[in-house]
Amino acid sequence: MQGFTFIEILISFMLLSLLLIAIDATQLTSLRQAEAAYDFSVAVNQIENLKNQLTDHTSPQTLAAWNCQNAQALPAGKGTFINNIITVYWGDTNASTCEKIQLGHSGCVFETIDATASRS
Repeated sequence: MQGFTFIEILISFMLLSLLLIAIDATQLTSLRQAEAAYDFSVAVNQIENLKNQLTDHTSPQTLAAWNCQNAQALPAGKGTFINNIITVYWGDTNASTCEKIQLGHSGCVFETIDATASRS
């Protein structure tokens, strides 16, 4: 026995390269999931932000400023406040397709607020 043959070395390198590709794919998946979790967290914070700003006479300027924050904080972020429902959506999602909470590169979060609760 004189050592490894060329075929054995090639197979070893091929297996090593497949292992490295699998590790890279796992890291890419975890980065995408972390980004989706970040977007969701920002959207929930934006809903809380608007809830804290709401008064009985919330001005359109307040909603416009809040929407500017959505656009800056989220990819293609937008928000609506209609019929006591605060909705924040981003990416390819829009208000009409937001029937349940969606996560990912595109998604939406909404919350119904109690109109009778006192707001300060």
